[in-house]
Amino acid sequence: MVRSGALRDTESPWYQAAFEKQFGTVYAQRRKRELVDAYNNDFDKHNGDLDEFISGFAREDMEKFGGSKFIMSGYRNAMQGVLGNLRDNHAEWKSNWTRERTSDNFGTLAYEATVNAVAEGADLNAALNALKGEHREAFGMTFAQMDNNIFGIASRLASEGKVDELNQLLTTEITGPDGTVVGSYLTRQKFAEESNKLLEQAREVAGAVARAENTATIVGLQQQAATGTLNLETATELRDQSQISLGEYERLVSANRTAQMKATIAAQNNQQIDAIKTSALQAVTTGQGYAIQDFTYTTADGKTKTITREKLIEGAVVDSMNELANRQTPPAVMAQTLSSYGVDVTYPVWENVMSDAHLTLTEAAATDTDGTTTVPDTALRGYATYKALAETPQLRSRHINNTDAENVWSAALLLEEMGYSTEDALLRAAKPPTEAGKAQANSFGRDEFNAMARSIEPGMFGDDMANGAAALGRTEALAKLFISLGVPKAQAVEKAVEDYQASHTVINGVSVNTRNVYLPPDFEDASTVHLQDFAEMYDEDVEDLTMVPVHDGSSNWMIAYKGNVAMPVQITGADNIVHISEIERGYAQHAEEVRAAAAEALASEVAQSTAEALNQQDMMERRERNQSARNNAQSKRHERQGGFLGWLTGDD
Repeated sequence: MVRSGALRDTESPWYQAAFEKQFGTVYAQRRKRELVDAYNNDFDKHNGDLDEFISGFAREDMEKFGGSKFIMSGYRNAMQGVLGNLRDNHAEWKSNWTRERTSDNFGTLAYEATVNAVAEGADLNAALNALKGEHREAFGMTFAQMDNNIFGIASRLASEGKVDELNQLLTTEITGPDGTVVGSYLTRQKFAEESNKLLEQAREVAGAVARAENTATIVGLQQQAATGTLNLETATELRDQSQISLGEYERLVSANRTAQMKATIAAQNNQQIDAIKTSALQAVTTGQGYAIQDFTYTTADGKTKTITREKLIEGAVVDSMNELANRQTPPAVMAQTLSSYGVDVTYPVWENVMSDAHLTLTEAAATDTDGTTTVPDTALRGYATYKALAETPQLRSRHINNTDAENVWSAALLLEEMGYSTEDALLRAAKPPTEAGKAQANSFGRDEFNAMARSIEPGMFGDDMANGAAALGRTEALAKLFISLGVPKAQAVEKAVEDYQASHTVINGVSVNTRNVYLPPDFEDASTVHLQDFAEMYDEDVEDLTMVPVHDGSSNWMIAYKGNVAMPVQITGADNIVHISEIERGYAQHAEEVRAAAAEALASEVAQSTAEALNQQDMMERRERNQSARNNAQSKRHERQGGFLGWLTGDD
């Protein structure tokens, strides 16, 4: 039919049969790969039924193509030998697995035997030989295989950091069950190099484990080293046990040495600083604060630090004042003591209490609209401190350092003296003047004020003071402030003059504001001496000069012309700024020179008087000797005369 053209080639039954057989062959090749992959990856080789596994694949194929004898023919031809090979491979896998497990189990037993033998102090060689005998008989393992397996547990021991067990395993002289002397792993060339590496690994692991367990100890060593108190014995022990590396040990020792060196330097510095502070305190309390100088030292870190003169003085003053306060010393006595120190330092306790007092009083006065406001306790304490320091007005001003605040306290004190209660006086002084008060103050004329002020202090505002007019104006303004608060004119002027005098100092004919400036004893004389030296050095007329404080907290003073105290003396090469300590030292030196000159003059006068007295005494002695000689001569003449008269009269 094909030949006749009735059928195409592909429609021939023989062609179709050949095609199906070819398909079965190709399909079988793919299924072989799938079968092997499933066996390798999905089949449970330990517990699975291999025949059932293979049958499952065959059933699937029969269900798909069992109806075609040609496909199955190609399929069977291609699959021949596959199932047998798979069964052989599975049997080989099980055999290998069993041998491996036997070897692994032997290694596990050898590991346990080694650990137990070391723990119990038993004979390790005997324990291993017992295992070898059993496994040789039961499993047919050779001594060489078992020897290699035993060495294999060395890696496990090293990874676990079991140093003692590993060392025992590698150094034990092994003699086989048959009496063959094998020697230790550490001495056998095959194992020696690896044995040493494993021992080093074990030490490192053991050190890391111990380090983790002893973190607190290691941190403690680091803290000890940082303070120079390292326990070298413990550090050395940890190093030897590999709990810390050699580098870490050396860093600990170095840090400890550095800390000890720094501690020594710090101790020496502290000792010096304590001595300096003690000297500063002694200098301050004896009125020699001007002699204190800056102290510079080198820290343990190699940095240069300086404790300034001001800091030393401040520390000495605060320590001294705190000690007096702890003894319940009255503030007035403390103030007198602080004034006697002769230093420009404030006591922080007084500063804070009066500053807080002014702040709270001002707030209270601002809210007092109906006269029922209570004065805060803080304000009362600050006001009490102000009154307690009345005998040292400049020191008190230095602690207030606020003109408005000082005017409030001063006005309150004046109102209290007039009969107002303390609370009422404080609130009135802190409030702005009333319109009536302002009118009363404005009605107070300049001539009336001048007359009253000059009657109180005649020379204070006269022609002998270069800035007398300015002093008069400031005093008048203060008097008017008091009048605006309701103080009678006479009392207001008297209080204004008193406050002005307490806050100003006459320096070489100029009234200088020294309200919050420290003035040492005899400062007027000391400043005059400094001005005289300055004028002589730079060819100035001392009568044209004065000194004013710089008012920057530095205790510096500026040499200025009297005509305008705000204009400093400016001379090329001249330093018109001088620290108060230099003025004090210069005056002390001047006083010493004066004393020395006086002593020399006195000594000269005494020497002259002594010489005159000696001359007088010598003269008297010569006179006495001469008189005695004359008397002797006269007596001899009398004797001769008496003898002649006796011969003449016959009395002899």
